[in-house]
Amino acid sequence: LDKDRHYIEGNYISFTENEINFCNKILSKLNIPKDKKWVCIHNRDNAYFNKKFKLGTIINKNKDQSLRNFPIDDMINCSLELSKLDYYVIRVGSIQETLLDIGNDKIIDYSQSIYRSDLFDIFLLSKCHFYLGSDSGIANVAVISNKYIGWINQTLYSNFSYPVRNRISIYKQFYSNELKRPLSLKEIYKKGHHVMPYVIDAKNANLEIIDNTPEEINELSKEILSRLNNTWRYTKEEEILHKKYKDILKEVYSDKENYTDRSAEIIDFENIVIGNFYLKNNLYLLD
Repeated sequence: LDKDRHYIEGNYISFTENEINFCNKILSKLNIPKDKKWVCIHNRDNAYFNKKFKLGTIINKNKDQSLRNFPIDDMINCSLELSKLDYYVIRVGSIQETLLDIGNDKIIDYSQSIYRSDLFDIFLLSKCHFYLGSDSGIANVAVISNKYIGWINQTLYSNFSYPVRNRISIYKQFYSNELKRPLSLKEIYKKGHHVMPYVIDAKNANLEIIDNTPEEINELSKEILSRLNNTWRYTKEEEILHKKYKDILKEVYSDKENYTDRSAEIIDFENIVIGNFYLKNNLYLLD
């Protein structure tokens, strides 16, 4: 436990012998060898929301969070690269709009599988090499299992509540149609957009929310692998950029009005990490 925050240490999930035997049989049916490592990926789309909450109603139109969505096709490049490194890539989730089928035996759309179950969901996420994808609830299994987490296409800059050290984020671009350019980090906080979960909020602010590119996602995946292999190093120039990013966060959070129920009461700035390639290719954030 951390002195000021309760960090997750180790794996909070365990399985009985019967459960392990069951899950190993499903691995076999999915043609995943027990001795291989896998990466769990996930993308948000409207399928789950539409089915569970009936998006067409007036009330839920105002609660539409689809600006957090992105197509699974944007994860194909990183999935292919991981498969070349002998990792299995397993798409998790239960209700998805589209199928991920690119003819690669190591890339499995488990979300569409006849073998999907709650138990095996937990097994996959708790034993994955790392998680890469949306900040959806399903990722919490990997979080409490102390796995490396790569958040992609984030929109909530205020969401620092996850008590896990091994977390790297990359964000969607907040493009101002009024200014004809993307907003900097300071502008996002000044205008209160760091707590913008709903489509109607972006529309009212005259913002276009632009997805991460497949290249940004792939580079984040490579950075996580390098960190897991203990080979990751910043250059001097990169250290300066990341320090500036954290200094901006410290500055905006010196104003307590920027805290929300999605922010931890105590923000550990040193453990807030942004993807290196992403930051270097979106330097407008530091203006």
